[in-house]
This record gives sequence, structure tokens and C-alpha cells, in this order.
Amino acid sequence: MAGSTTEHAPDYTAILGISDEAARLRALDAYLSTRSYLQGFALSQADVDVFRQLSGPPADPQLFHVARWFRHVTAILGSPPAARPPCGLQATGRGRRAQPTWSPPAGSEPCQLRLYNSLTRRKDVFVPQDGRRVTWYCCGPTVYDASHMGHARSYISFDILRRVLRDYFKFDVFYCMNITDIDDKVKGVLRIKF
Repeated sequence: MAGSTTEHAPDYTAILGISDEAARLRALDAYLSTRSYLQGFALSQADVDVFRQLSGPPADPQLFHVARWFRHVTAILGSPPAARPPCGLQATGRGRRAQPTWSPPAGSEPCQLRLYNSLTRRKDVFVPQDGRRVTWYCCGPTVYDASHMGHARSYISFDILRRVLRDYFKFDVFYCMNITDIDDKVKGVLRIKF
């Protein structure tokens, strides 16, 4: 890394004030040589503002730090900053990737949920009995001892499926999961332990 720990990197305000793009890139490269997202520096709104002024990644191989940071910002924001409209995605300050909204390609037919039908032995289109309302009863874990990852799996797996039905397919889901406590097994475990 360039520079010592006592040296202060240029302020973004000064970099933003440079009108010549070549000079701005050199100043930015010098500043970014003291920063590394691998060392915990998170993307800030100031980073986004500076990179919105760039027309693309630098062609000069000497500007390694700018090229690396440009790729990092592009990966987080989803597209090159110069191509984004001013009201595009904003940096969160935590370095987390913001996801753009997704919509199916124009002209494609809407997705249909297909489930395996054990009666017909094939995948059929799912059609609820009551309009968009889906009632779903699910067997949950059988609890007779300390909880473990197997218990969590049933909660997580079915919750993901419920969210897909609700958020993607837009069904009104009434979801019910039981938790079974088998009395005989509980008594047996208590006899063994105590």
C-alpha cells in the first residue's frame, strides 16, 4: 500500500472539484491506494458520488486502484455508475449489495406453479380451491428432547416455500404447522435422563 500510516489521503471534496477527468483519476488512484474494501472499508455515498462522475473504468493500467474500486462499486450497485440515472440505487453504507427489482421479460407468459400430483403421477398446475386463498397444513417437528438443526430445517424450509407462494405467486396463504410432543417418548427420555 502506498504511503505511510501517518499520511492523510486526499479528501473526496477536493477530488470532486477536479474538472479534468485524467487528473481526477490520478488523484482518485492516490486516495484509493490507502483504502481497501478487503480491510473493512465499506462503500459510502461519497464513493458513489465520485464514481458517478466517471465515464467508465480507466484504460490506463497504472490506475490499478481506481479500476479495482470501480469494479467493486459496479458489483454493489449492479451496473456502471455512469450508466445509472441520478435516482438509481444508493449505497447503504454497510457494503451490502442492493438488489434491483426483477420483472419477467416482456412477451413471456407468466410463471405457473407446478406441483407433483401423486394421484396423476405427474406435475400439474397448482389451482387453489378458493380463488387466490391457499390453506396449508404442515407436519412440524416431533419434539421430545433438546432442539437441534433438524427442527430448524422444517421451520426454514417451509417458511421459504410459504414466502414464495405469498411474494412471488401472490397467493393469500394461511399456513399452519403443528409441533408434536409424543408423551410416551417424553416419558422415556425423562426416565433415561433422571
